[in-house]
Amino acid sequence: MNEVNPVSDLSIKKSVNIYTFIALVGFAAFLYWLANDRYNDFFQAHQQSAKKAVQVAAAEIKEIIDNKRRAVGYFADDNRSLILDLSLHPDEVGLHDELNQRIARSVPDFFASNIVTASGDLIIGDFEGKVGELCLADIKHFIGANRQQVRVHPNNDTYHYDVLTQLPDDREGKLFFVSFNLNELSDLLELIQPTRHELLLVNEGMQNLIEINSKGGRDVISDRLDYRLTGEELSRIMSSAKIDDTVWSVIDLHQPGLLAEYRKKTFSEYLVVYFLVVVIALYMRSVLVSRDHRRSLAETQLRKSNDEIRSLNDKLELLATTDSLTGLYNRRYIDHRLEMEWSRCQRTGNPINIAIIDIDYFKNYNDQYGHQAGDECLKAVADTMATIFKRAGDTVARYGGEEFIIIMSDISVKQAELILQQFQVALKNKEIQHKSSMIGDYLTVSAGLLTAMPKPSDSVQDAIKNADKALYMAKESGRNQVYVYK
Repeated sequence: MNEVNPVSDLSIKKSVNIYTFIALVGFAAFLYWLANDRYNDFFQAHQQSAKKAVQVAAAEIKEIIDNKRRAVGYFADDNRSLILDLSLHPDEVGLHDELNQRIARSVPDFFASNIVTASGDLIIGDFEGKVGELCLADIKHFIGANRQQVRVHPNNDTYHYDVLTQLPDDREGKLFFVSFNLNELSDLLELIQPTRHELLLVNEGMQNLIEINSKGGRDVISDRLDYRLTGEELSRIMSSAKIDDTVWSVIDLHQPGLLAEYRKKTFSEYLVVYFLVVVIALYMRSVLVSRDHRRSLAETQLRKSNDEIRSLNDKLELLATTDSLTGLYNRRYIDHRLEMEWSRCQRTGNPINIAIIDIDYFKNYNDQYGHQAGDECLKAVADTMATIFKRAGDTVARYGGEEFIIIMSDISVKQAELILQQFQVALKNKEIQHKSSMIGDYLTVSAGLLTAMPKPSDSVQDAIKNADKALYMAKESGRNQVYVYK
């Protein structure tokens, strides 16, 4: 009765354990990739949403500022006489009230207005503290550069921003400006900002100073000691966009914990899946190990039988394609090889060279030295061929008796002829005695060479016949030479 080898069983268990481990590690890597990919999709979706939000907000705010500039410019043109009268009589309360009433009808969200001299001094001086130092600094900059960078101005009443314009056709170069509340801008930020995101207007030139959020200016932001973005807030920026002709950039901050919470949730879900798979995998492993014990004997016997069959097949293949005396390929193999090379050269258009070699006066050699010596002679010729014809495109075979055939692919006729001559020299250098030869004291060979560029109408059998004709001509011409078929 056959017994199962315990060492084999141990090896099977070890293999199962290894495969189980690899499968679990691979599945863990796959789940990690899925979770990470899902997280990346979530991140990219929020990033795209943030990018779109800041671009839309920047464009909308730019349009609001441009509309305010146009409105203030048109108002200054239409009310030039009233503004000039007020600049000449700044203490006239009635003129000032009339001006503000007209402004309210044109731009209802205005906060205040004023007239400025060409040197930057306010014409309406008593203004209840509504014009602060930043306003005056911006007026000076506008006078010098004729360009305004809109920004937030704080004062005692409310945070606001100014829009300045040059009074038309005024020889003294006076300026007119209107201050606006921040409500329209903050409302816009609140409307556009994505869920679980916050849009802010910051002054990057002032170390990322927060100027406006969705609730209003800095005056409505509570629970902060510093209105500049912290390092933690900077790390939460998902996108930003610069607003032309202002000091502002729109930035998008995702809420604290948005990404971390989603990542934790995603990985926790996949971790549960992984543990379920581990339980299933361990159960399947125990089933496989128990069945392997029963299968091991049959598998061992089958493997042994397969090895024996494979060995026999290899031996049969070798016997079927190899000449037993010389170790070269035999005629059966070379006929098949010729057909393959001929077809390949027909497809590629490359040349093929077929050489048939015959040992000169080999019958005389056998008669003088005996058939055993003749066999040794054939082996010596075969060994010499193996040292000369060793390119990847060379195939050498014993064609029958003392004849050999050689296929040399993808080289010219001159190259093939040269290699055959090298073979003759190598054989001559062996100095194999041949006293019964009619052309010398040593063994020589004659060769017929055919070079062809196979066409569809050509046949390999005709090529062999022509190579044999070339061999005949080599013998007729005195032997010990290479004759090229023409």
